Amino acid sequence: KNHDRHGQSKRRSCGLFALRLRAVAMTIVVFIVDNSASMNQRTYQGTTLLDSAKTIVEAFYKARMNKYRVDQYFIFTLNPSPHHIKLAGWRQSSDLQSLHTALSQIKPDGTVGLGVAIGNAFRLLNLNRMQVGSENYGMV
Repeated sequence: KNHDRHGQSKRRSCGLFALRLRAVAMTIVVFIVDNSASMNQRTYQGTTLLDSAKTIVEAFYKARMNKYRVDQYFIFTLNPSPHHIKLAGWRQSSDLQSLHTALSQIKPDGTVGLGVAIGNAFRLLNLNRMQVGSENYGMV
C-alpha cells in the first residue's frame, strides 16, 4: 500500500487501481442489467447472456459483502419506469437473499434503451441523495 497526495490509500488488484478512503464510508453500487430480448441468446456453455450477467452481479456482490457491509446495492433494468427497479438499497436490505430474489425477477423483456435506463437510474439516485441530505453542499 502507498498513499496518494490526498491521503487516500491505493490498492492494486488484477491490474486495476482502486482508490479507497480511509474513513468508513458507504458506497452506492449500481448495476444496470441489460434485459433486452437479445440477452436471451445462448452462450457456448448453454446459458443465456442474461444468466451470465446475473452471475457477474452475484459474484461482485459476494466478493464485497463481508468486507463492505455498509454498501448499498441497486439493480436497475431496461424496463420502463417504475418497473426498472429490482433492488433498491435504501428501502431493502442488501443481503444475499434479497439479491437472489431481485435477480430472479429479471426476465428478458426490457424495452427502453440503455441511455434512458442510465438516466432513470441517475434520477432515482439523485432523488435519494436529496432526501437523505447527502452531498447537499452549495444548497441554501
